[in-house]
Amino acid sequence: MQKIKFTKMNGLGNDFVILDYEEYQKANLSPDELALKLCNRNFGIGADGLIIVNPNTGKADISWIFYNSDGS
Repeated sequence: MQKIKFTKMNGLGNDFVILDYEEYQKANLSPDELALKLCNRNFGIGADGLIIVNPNTGKADISWIFYNSDGS
């Protein structure tokens, strides 16, 4: 996997890895596989979940996909 840019944010006891869709595509992994790798607290960044921000769909400014740390 090549290097990807991410942001880690937290609030009210939860933390999330946030990726732009273009950065997600660089990973060459399915979203659930990427969530498992990045959210692992021992071998990854460590987070409660992964959020992938999608480009403007024309119906809203942004859309996003959320995955729990277990890939669900």
